[in-house]
Amino acid sequence: MFYKKSLIIGLFLLILSSVFPESSKSITLASNDWAPYHSSDLENQGFFTEIVREAFFAVGYDLEVLFYPWNRVITLGKRGNLPGIIGAYYSKERADFFYYSELIYSSTLCFTTRSEAVIDTALTLDDSNIKIGVTRVYFYSDAMEEIKDSRVIFSYSDLDSLTKLLFKRIDVAIFDKEYIEYIINHNDKYRNALIVHTDQPVISNSLHVVINKEYPNAKEIIEDFNRGLEIIKDNGLYYDIILKH
Repeated sequence: MFYKKSLIIGLFLLILSSVFPESSKSITLASNDWAPYHSSDLENQGFFTEIVREAFFAVGYDLEVLFYPWNRVITLGKRGNLPGIIGAYYSKERADFFYYSELIYSSTLCFTTRSEAVIDTALTLDDSNIKIGVTRVYFYSDAMEEIKDSRVIFSYSDLDSLTKLLFKRIDVAIFDKEYIEYIINHNDKYRNALIVHTDQPVISNSLHVVINKEYPNAKEIIEDFNRGLEIIKDNGLYYDIILKH
């Protein structure tokens, strides 16, 4: 009788552990407010944060996310003040400092213009007749990094770029499609004033979790995360989170 009860209890604990993985480790990562991907103001801190949290949880980690302006996020990550970052694009320069996870989500960058502006539908980064607004602390692409002439107008924040666009100091601004659509849809000032040219993506980037190479067991953490990401893709949770948001 005792053996039978022990067997039942053992089977119950085994099933329970497979459904609710034991969280024996904790990790704190940095990110910025970049709705709808990640933000301290969103449900579950945004869909991207939720994906990352569930992937870590699947392999036994509890995740805490601290939110700062993006330039501070990068500084904290590079200096090793925190283990790493949520929501980083891949760049060769950053790869010197960080181990990158597998691709978590793709980010499509598009031109945003004023509603009344007449813009050629074949507009490209090579067009010499436009002034392009970008945010100084961001990495967009290797091609953007090579544009050093007066066409590129730098701003210290996305809000600054949007203000320059509205006041006609620039012709177009480059933003992630989902981010700028969220901003426009949640702000009356921009809703009728701006158009996102989704029919002609400018840049496509991959989004990752990155861990500072000097952080203890950094490579192991990334490998664990990748394993967790595969788990939640296989069981459908990854896709459920995206559809929910």
